[in-house]
Order: sequence, then structure tokens, then C-alpha cells
Amino acid sequence: MLNGVYKFWTLSVARQLILGIALVHAVLMTIFVFDLVDRQRTFLIEQNSANAQALAKTLAANGTSWLLANDTIGMEEIIHSQKNFPGLQYAMFLDMDGRVLGYTEREYVNSYVSDDVSLRLLALPAKPQVLLDNIEMIDVAAPVMLKAKQIGWARVGISRSGIAANLQLVTEKGLLYTLMAIVAGVIFAFFMARGLTYAIRSLSQATHQVAEGGREVSCDLMRHDELGALSVDFNRMLKIIKNREAVAGNSLARLNALLDSLPDIVFYKDLQGVYLGSNKAFEDFVGRPEAAILGKTDYDLFPRDMAVFFRKKDDEMLSTEHSQRNEEWVEYPDGRQVLLDTLKSPFYDENDELIGLIGVSRDITKFREQEEQLKISQKMEALGKLTGGIAHDYN
Repeated sequence: MLNGVYKFWTLSVARQLILGIALVHAVLMTIFVFDLVDRQRTFLIEQNSANAQALAKTLAANGTSWLLANDTIGMEEIIHSQKNFPGLQYAMFLDMDGRVLGYTEREYVNSYVSDDVSLRLLALPAKPQVLLDNIEMIDVAAPVMLKAKQIGWARVGISRSGIAANLQLVTEKGLLYTLMAIVAGVIFAFFMARGLTYAIRSLSQATHQVAEGGREVSCDLMRHDELGALSVDFNRMLKIIKNREAVAGNSLARLNALLDSLPDIVFYKDLQGVYLGSNKAFEDFVGRPEAAILGKTDYDLFPRDMAVFFRKKDDEMLSTEHSQRNEEWVEYPDGRQVLLDTLKSPFYDENDELIGLIGVSRDITKFREQEEQLKISQKMEALGKLTGGIAHDYN
């Protein structure tokens, strides 16, 4: 799976750029949205808590006289005046015994609280108390004081459903902005990638043409960045290659002309016996042009017994890596039989690694004939001297 993702990602530079920018925008905007929502949640909850405590204190301050006079109507008017307070679920006044003196809903007036939270409130000290604080609502009570004496409690419950709705709205807008940022980043990356990949494609195509042997190419990018500098260097490098190839070609042409002018047979092979080059004398010996010799072995060019003999001598020389010479009778395509004196030497590369052999063969047929004639003449001369000596002694 990872290999598939890697291949998909590295299919093109444009894809990497577009996906990379889109991914960065998505990650950064997602972090931003989550941070914004968290900050907004904290702010709204703190503000809601502060508002609830302020409302409870306001009710406590305004209801002191009504609570002292046990005037339920006055307390209801105070509670009714706060009915438009955002998220208000209930407001009440309690005396020190837990009797409801005023409530948002009148039917609960004069009843006694019995739930655990309310009963716990009656035992708490005379200071603002947070009875309930969760994601859904907050319940706050403030003491109603007459001088230094507490005469009751003012209590409010405020819903936090509005906070959830506000956070949902912020989240939706944040996600919308995230999507817009991703789209904007992708568009920007697309046009940026077009400019970059056009330059890269131009360089790649020019390089491919050079690798295929083309030399009349150029890459002229009208850019002032690194790609523009790379195109300038590419053209300069190609010019240097052309000049060096021209010099090497002239040197090679002179070397081939020199080898072709030699009457001796010259050839060179790799370690597997494949011919890498030869001169004109070897072409005459084989009866084929050089193009039909290159890439072939002795088994492709000569009769099997001759090829086996040549390969055996090659292996003997390569195994020792020392020059060896031998004489061998061969037959030309026109039927001539000649005696060749062949010298084979190891062929190394620039790292002194053995890569083949080079051989030079000289026709010594006439030399051997003259040598034999000389031997015969010397024998006849010696025989004549011997015969003359015998005749002299006889006389």
C-alpha cells in the first residue's frame, strides 16, 4: 500500500506540488478551526458563567426589600423583568428554610425545594455559589443580604444551548474557509506547477534527445531562477560535449585510418570473445565489412574447428593476462592459405580492469618460404663442400 501511495505521489512534480500545498492548507486550516472553536467555546462559557453570576447578584440586590417583606408579587415582578435574558431557564427566590418565595412559574411558589442540589445550597456559606456547571447549563445562586445577615438566596439557571449553536456555526464557517483555502491553494499550485513543469519538461526532452544522439538541440528558458540558470548550463555543457566529440571523432578517424593503413591484421574483443573493432586487413581476412563483424564471435565468422582454436588461444592468454604469440595456418575467403604470426595482449580499461584482448596478426608465409629456401641452400652448400672434400681426399 505504501508503495502504491509513493508511486501515486511521485508520478509528477506538478502532482506533488498541488497535493503538497493542498495538504498543508488542509492541515493548517484544520488546526486553526479546532483552535478557534476551542477558544470560542472557552470564551462563551466564561462569558455565560459571568453573566449568570451577575444576574444572580442583581436579583439578590433588587429583591432584598421584597424578600424582607415577604412580598411574592414584588419578587415575581423582578423575576419577570429578566424573562428576556438570553438562555434563562428559571429564576427564583428562596428563604433560609428552602421555601420558594418567587419563581418563574407561579405554581412552585410557597413550595419547598427537595432536590439534592437545592438542599446542599441551604448549607453553603453566604457567598455566590455555582451549583451546576456543564455543557448544557449553569446554575448559580447569590445570597440575599440585609446588612450583614443573610435572609435568603437568589438563584438562576441559564441554558448553554446557544453556545452549542454558536460553536456549530463557527465550525461550519471554519470548514468552509478551510475548503476555500484548499481550493485557492490548489489553483495557485496548478499555475505554479505549470510554469515549473514546463521548464522541467523542456530540460528533460532536451536531455533525452542528447542521450539518443541528438546534438542540434538547445533549451532556452526565459527565466531568472535556478531553472533558467540550469538551461544556460545545459546549453554550455552541450556545446562542450559537441566540441569534445568533434576532437574525439577526429582522433578516432585518424586512429582508424592509421590501423587501416597497416598491412597486419588488427582486432580486439571483449572477455566473451565478442568483436569490438578491427581494421581493413581483418575485414579482408573475414570477407565481411566491419559493421557485419562488430558484435559477432569467432563462431559466427569462421568454421567451427578454426573458431574453437581461436577461442582456446584467447582463453589461455586471458587466464594468465600475459601476452602470447602463436603461428597458425588460415584460409582467406578467396582460397589463399597463409601462415599468420599472431600476438595477443590483454586489454584494460581506465580503472585497470581487464575487459578483453587485442590481437595483431602478420602474414609470415613468404618469410617462412624464404627461410626454408635458405635452409635448403645452406644444406646444398654444406653438401657441396662435403662432396668437394671427399673428392679431394679421394684424389
